[in-house]
Amino acid sequence: MSTNFTVCSFNIGANLDDYQALCRHLDRTPPLPQPPQFSEETAVAKKQRKDFAEEERNAFQKHYDTAQAETAARISNLAQVYCFQEVKTTARPFMERFPANRFATIRFEGAEQFDTAVVLDRERFEDITNHSMSVLIRENIRRGVREEWRQDVAIASATDRLTGERVTFVSAHAPGFNYAVPNLNMQSCPDLQNGDIYCRAIAQRLSEIGNSAIQVIGTDMNANPERWNPRFEIFSDFQVNRNANATNVNPADGRYNPEFQEREIDFILTKMIVSFWQKIKAIFFSYLENTAAVHYYNPLTWDNETNCSDHLPVFTHVTSTQMDSKIYQLWCAISSCFYSSSAHEAIDSL
Repeated sequence: MSTNFTVCSFNIGANLDDYQALCRHLDRTPPLPQPPQFSEETAVAKKQRKDFAEEERNAFQKHYDTAQAETAARISNLAQVYCFQEVKTTARPFMERFPANRFATIRFEGAEQFDTAVVLDRERFEDITNHSMSVLIRENIRRGVREEWRQDVAIASATDRLTGERVTFVSAHAPGFNYAVPNLNMQSCPDLQNGDIYCRAIAQRLSEIGNSAIQVIGTDMNANPERWNPRFEIFSDFQVNRNANATNVNPADGRYNPEFQEREIDFILTKMIVSFWQKIKAIFFSYLENTAAVHYYNPLTWDNETNCSDHLPVFTHVTSTQMDSKIYQLWCAISSCFYSSSAHEAIDSL
């Protein structure tokens, strides 16, 4: 017998600016008001331009809100676990498709706005514990005032109702860097260390939580193993589930290097933890074997009518299979050999 759950990781885009980045990449703008004929450069003309810019942005916002609702509708029934980045607030059209009576939204509670969230299907998971935190990335003193730059990470532990196992889920968003910098290293791009500091803090937190059979990280890494592998080495004991397709578009970096206009920076990392006692148990009793595999189907494409973000979601299946004990497997093998030889003897005696 086996059971599985599906994990989706998706940077949903923080605001209208991210949606406009997708529109620029596609060179496709939603229908907008036509600009009027402005009079000469006078105070009246300046006000006309300002009013029109506001009208145009409001129209763009309306299309963006519609795209958010459509995007969420396409993915809200495809997984039991969602790791979202750039959420900001639950009071937005996208998040309204994940109501509290069906989904539990776990995030860092220490600030009004937040970046990351883990969203769990309440029918599948129970006994949810919030381990979310704010990671100090950088600090300095300016004119006697201490300034901090922090990035939150959503972390939740829950019990799988079907297997009884504890599972820990993480939604992470590593701080970015100028992806188009040639000869990438800490000297050419000091911002690299920000994301690495963030990831090391997550690895430390996971080691402290413990008591989980499975750990899952859905993340916008703002890097990939080919572009900056040191960030992935922090999670060297995790399996990196990827389909090698672009998950983000960035027209700004594309101006400097077209190779980086579309890039793969979103991943789901999985780790199956088998304790010493579980290994002993597996010798004498039946046990659960946990595995993970990338799911290649994607309901979204680069389409500004059905995707509100400059990212695409990624999916992974986590499967738990009930396995027979090692002793039982050995007994079956011996029995099979015994009965097989007995059959041969019976045939030879005829």
